[in-house]
Amino acid sequence: MVTVAAVAPVAGCGSGGDGDGGGKPAANAPWSIIEDHTPLIRSGEDVRARTLQEMRGLGADTLRLSVKWNEVAPGSSLTSKPSFDATNPKQYPGFGAYDDVVRRATDRGMRLILVLAPDAPR
Repeated sequence: MVTVAAVAPVAGCGSGGDGDGGGKPAANAPWSIIEDHTPLIRSGEDVRARTLQEMRGLGADTLRLSVKWNEVAPGSSLTSKPSFDATNPKQYPGFGAYDDVVRRATDRGMRLILVLAPDAPR
């Protein structure tokens, strides 16, 4: 079951697509935006897949996702600056869940709004 953090239809309600909660939304249709960070990022692949399917089934066609820096940065719980190559994307271990959500949401025809969120490393 999705614990909905926010469902905010923009200028209306509905999938904006063909009405079955699937497929690509129409370009001029109102957006139906949904967000739920914990099951999408912190709960594993199975929960992530079920959550996205449920969101799509509810008619959401746009997923808003807060990218929390403390979840993607290496050594984010350290009290001193971690040693890593900041120019190497593979040095940021926390992007895996976000990459998976983007792939799965895109495969379901959903739009994405990614927001760089607070909670910076300490």
